[in-house]
Amino acid sequence: MSNQSNGYLESKISTEVIYEHQHHATPTRGAHGHRPEGYCHCCCSESRYGPVSGQNIAFRARATVAQTKEAIAAARGVSTEALGSVTIAASTTIGNYLLPGMLAPLLLRHPGLDTNLRLGATDAVVRWVESRVADFGFVEGPFSGHRVERMPWLADEVVIVCGPSHPSSELFAVTSEELSATRWIMREPGSGTRAVVEDALARAGIRLDNPLEIGATEAIKGFVSAGVGVAAISRRAIVPDLAAGTLVEVQSGIDMSRTFTVITVRDAFLGSKEYEIVDIDR
Repeated sequence: MSNQSNGYLESKISTEVIYEHQHHATPTRGAHGHRPEGYCHCCCSESRYGPVSGQNIAFRARATVAQTKEAIAAARGVSTEALGSVTIAASTTIGNYLLPGMLAPLLLRHPGLDTNLRLGATDAVVRWVESRVADFGFVEGPFSGHRVERMPWLADEVVIVCGPSHPSSELFAVTSEELSATRWIMREPGSGTRAVVEDALARAGIRLDNPLEIGATEAIKGFVSAGVGVAAISRRAIVPDLAAGTLVEVQSGIDMSRTFTVITVRDAFLGSKEYEIVDIDR
């Protein structure tokens, strides 16, 4: 295949995938539950990424383009082993408790991929992605950012915990009044977890008066385990602590479910290895 033909094919593939995204970004079912004519079954169905959305389809479309371009490069005889570098930004819960185990198999498969991981609060991750310090990011809570695209990634649940010596550990369930009267240990302002917790507690009528602010989940777990107060932490971060009995889940009836999100700069083009990271096994 000539270079001219390859160039035409790359352009044609990019155009067609973008066209599919624009025309099928929000597919709906007809009166009898059927998909509309021309519906893109390869990337528009509901999946582990959650309900169909334009953001989800845009990510999958660009991944298809990246993979196709690398396949064309391979057909030309161009080596793709020199994978370059990728910088990932992540909120601290994701970076500390999810990414190490998830990324390890991929890094072992691609030893030539130079990977850098930056950890920070959600607002810091957004800034790094917007300024292109990071190629993409994983965030935990709500954020504002008009220059980024977002894709739902993983479901998560934040739960209230206390230490085994705390009075709440002996209660079958705690009331809003009891939670308002106890001391809270929170992440710092700008944390995605803190934003989720503050919103949920406010909706439940729970006041937070002068919480103890700590910028590291492990330190929060230590203070909570020692009986200093209660905290709300991602369940993914406390599985061994609950099993060991050093933390006790407080039954409050407050829903603090959330969705982790992948973010990129709007219209950024990532390579197939970056999309492989985004698509790592859950």
